Amino acid sequence: MIIVRLKGGLGNQMLQYAAGKAAALRCGSQLKLDVSNLYSKITNDTPRFYELDAFKLEAEIATEKELQKINPPFKKLFRKIFRKITGKNYLVCDPDILKARDNSYLEVVWPCEKYFADFREQIFSDFQLKKPLSQSGQSIKEKILKSKNSISIHLRRGDYASHKTYKSWHGLCSPSYYQKAVDYILNETKAETKKAPVVFVFSDEIEWAKNNLILPAELTEIVYVSDEKIPAYEEIHLMSLCHHHVIANSTFSWWGAWLDPKSAKIVVAPRQWVADSSVDTKDVLPNTWVSL
Repeated sequence: MIIVRLKGGLGNQMLQYAAGKAAALRCGSQLKLDVSNLYSKITNDTPRFYELDAFKLEAEIATEKELQKINPPFKKLFRKIFRKITGKNYLVCDPDILKARDNSYLEVVWPCEKYFADFREQIFSDFQLKKPLSQSGQSIKEKILKSKNSISIHLRRGDYASHKTYKSWHGLCSPSYYQKAVDYILNETKAETKKAPVVFVFSDEIEWAKNNLILPAELTEIVYVSDEKIPAYEEIHLMSLCHHHVIANSTFSWWGAWLDPKSAKIVVAPRQWVADSSVDTKDVLPNTWVSL
């Protein structure tokens, strides 16, 4: 059995599941999910809950009895069965996770496609939506599919902007980053289409995006997608339908870009994934993505 601890929001839970699923497939084991860290009761923390039930993946929740095998309540009476892998640097691929054996507990798993790239088709299949899109989501999907050169843009704010600790660690992508990123895609695709692409904007503070996002004047249509009627998991799916992507320093839009199967896609990501430039983030972005 492989048990992976889920922590954080939807994008992080997807990364943790994917790494755990791949580890289980490598050693021919069963995957179970530890959700005990969700539903945080810490008053100054962002509330989190289990969000993977929107997808077609199959994974059982680890029982309390199974979790006791990781941290036995009475060490003299219980033998510690599971090997705990906590990760040495969460933004760099940890070889111990790639070599995880049966009866491993994966505690820290963050952005790195190396954990599950060899099971790409399986992960794509697992993250298919269970239910049809909402009416609002379907309307956006139709607009995206009609556009021959669409660009998704994601602005991550929320607790990145309001929570002192998160802001100092993650930092925020500036409006100029988005302008440069869109300029890059426009220049790269200029020979492919005579019509400017339709831009689809996603954000947890969509009004802020409307008032502060600076985009090239040549764009003829900008669609602000995010709405309370469209669930988060639908937004990731809608991002993946676009032709090109400008992501934030966020696992949410990381997945929106990664789940796009088009080989000709351009993905632009921030070079500085966290505020501290001395932190090694070399494994966060796939090799084909562009950092600015």
